Amino acid sequence: MFSIVVAMEKNNGIGKNGTLPWPKLKGDMKFYRELTCSHSTSEIEQRYGLGDNSKKSFTSYPEFLDHLHSHRPISLSNNSALPNAVIMGRKTWDSLPEKFRPLPNRLNIILTKQQFTSKVEKVYFTNSLEDALVYAKNAECPNTFVIGGCQIYIEALRQQQCKKIYITKIDSVFDCDVYFPAIKNEYTTNISGYTVSEQLLKYQFTKLEI
Repeated sequence: MFSIVVAMEKNNGIGKNGTLPWPKLKGDMKFYRELTCSHSTSEIEQRYGLGDNSKKSFTSYPEFLDHLHSHRPISLSNNSALPNAVIMGRKTWDSLPEKFRPLPNRLNIILTKQQFTSKVEKVYFTNSLEDALVYAKNAECPNTFVIGGCQIYIEALRQQQCKKIYITKIDSVFDCDVYFPAIKNEYTTNISGYTVSEQLLKYQFTKLEI
């Protein structure tokens, strides 16, 4: 099994010119890092209000951060021998700042039609999602996440193994040239978590599940 992680604006836009069309949102970045690094997705779901359709709202990122700090510390897979896997396309890989590439404390699996090999630890190149999922399974990764881009999301949504979609919904419209694909009706559980206001934007953590 694996999950999808994505942030999108009101019209399902996810990108513009190879980057995010909205300013960096610290709350979303924190959620993304904690989710993809933690061995316990249920712990992260509770932490961000995704356990019971929480209606709690925060008027600023510092207020939201204070709330997170009021909870007991979470255990991330820092330097773990069995890290989570993140699967992405080559364009998404290229869009990562060099200082964050590869994403630390995670097995980075990159899908590309080109022939690449990597001498960097915890980086693997392949040309198919199926091979990427097998590689993550053989590496005994506790959790596997697909993190973009659009074509990889399309392929991931066709897989029966995709059981959850974590969406940060940004309550604004942006000029985008890439959009998240239509979601199948099989995702019948829709849970809304905390809402945060930051950078003059409002966004909400949500989860779809089969």
